[in-house]
Amino acid sequence: MQSTQVTDATHASAHIVIANDAGLGFRDVSVETGPEQATLRTGFQVVATPPEVCGNCTDDDGDGMVDYEDSDCCSAPASMTIKAFKFKVSKTGKPSPLTIGISVPMAGIDPTSSDVELQLSNGNGEAFCALLTHGGWSKKKKSFKFSDKTGAAGGLSIGVLNFKKKGAIANLVLTGKRIDLSRFTDPSYTATLRIGSQCATGSKRKGH
Repeated sequence: MQSTQVTDATHASAHIVIANDAGLGFRDVSVETGPEQATLRTGFQVVATPPEVCGNCTDDDGDGMVDYEDSDCCSAPASMTIKAFKFKVSKTGKPSPLTIGISVPMAGIDPTSSDVELQLSNGNGEAFCALLTHGGWSKKKKSFKFSDKTGAAGGLSIGVLNFKKKGAIANLVLTGKRIDLSRFTDPSYTATLRIGSQCATGSKRKGH
């Protein structure tokens, strides 16, 4: 079920409900006008709200939430703690270092078989998105390590994931030396993490 607004010279405003995934076109639609309902058969151009595409770092459906911040992609995120958040924006706009440390209740995860995605957003919108594919991770005894020298992971180059409390809590540290921090001028951040089918979110203010 999708909704949108339509207007024309006869009807100042009408709220239409599209009962399918119809795209652009002219068609029969049900119109809600308070307690009454009418059917408009011609003259209205219907544009369906696009669905959220998970993993493209874009707010496809226009609700202000991107990818795994959106309930369309992550319906029940866990609450995570951002333990470390260090960065310094270059005055010349050049790529800069970033380190983020996260503690999150995720059990049974294996980044060597499931991709890892990290999003950072602030008052400027989506500031950073990175996909750490499972091919970049390796198992090292009781922990996992990530390495990327190509810049394909948003500039993140090193990662370590280990577990505490009998595997119930995952601790993740990610570091990159050459990351575009041009949108990092707002010091308050929300981080969203996805590993496989599990996701979590948490907020932090730089320096706190």
